[in-house]
Amino acid sequence: MLHLEWCTKYRYKMFRKLKYRNLINACIRRSASRNNIKIIELDVQPEHVHCVVEVSFSMSASKALQILKGGSSKLFFEFHEYKLL
Repeated sequence: MLHLEWCTKYRYKMFRKLKYRNLINACIRRSASRNNIKIIELDVQPEHVHCVVEVSFSMSASKALQILKGGSSKLFFEFHEYKLL
């Protein structure tokens, strides 16, 4: 089991809104299920994410963090509608 924590870029408080918090929660869970990572606990704060996961022995902590952080970020920006000014 690993306890992973990561922050948003520049500690920007982008998860204040409930819809963004729910969206990143779903994106992290989907990214984990695609890569055989079992999420024990997941807590999304306004500027950072706490996650307790169970991974296989062949996967390192940095690889698990890369999968969760990068995969969820990609999914988040695919589903999030970004409007240019």
